[in-house]
Amino acid sequence: MANQNPKDLRTHPRYEKVLLRAMNRCGLPSYTRLSMDRIFSGEVNEEELECCHTGCVPCNGDLKKCAAIVRTKLRHRRWGIF
Repeated sequence: MANQNPKDLRTHPRYEKVLLRAMNRCGLPSYTRLSMDRIFSGEVNEEELECCHTGCVPCNGDLKKCAAIVRTKLRHRRWGIF
């Protein structure tokens, strides 16, 4: 599977629905939506996000987990993304 540009995921027809479900699953409040969009646009380097274990909200670890869930769901074979 070739690496896909993160911006392409934002144009996926199921992006909104998958993102909101993933945010709910990770316990992310609705105001973190902008942070997630910034990750997928490439504005925020996801590799630089690290959990500092201080209990902050939103946790960078949770943002990364959410992004991974979204990528997995949108790249799944049944949705035709490769």
